[in-house]
Amino acid sequence: MLDEEEALLEPGRNIVSFLMGDEVYHVDSSSKLKFDKSMIAVCGSDGLFDNFTFSEVEDLLLEDFKEGCEQLKEACDKQENQDTWYKDDDISFIIARKK
Repeated sequence: MLDEEEALLEPGRNIVSFLMGDEVYHVDSSSKLKFDKSMIAVCGSDGLFDNFTFSEVEDLLLEDFKEGCEQLKEACDKQENQDTWYKDDDISFIIARKK
């Protein structure tokens, strides 16, 4: 098993090992939980999580939710720090918080 930081540098990181939505191959990827006001849900493509650790995303969103969302969007748009940008890929994400 690789930790999150090692996985960003793994040469085989582009190999698909799980596929959601396929009729034959199915993997349950979550369990039910009650979503309350203390929680933030982040659903992102591999382009997001191949370039940001969970901790980096969490730090942005917990400090100031609205500003953190904007900063994450801007960082994805600019992709300016090529030293820490691990994988050129399209990026999409949805971030939700209960009011």
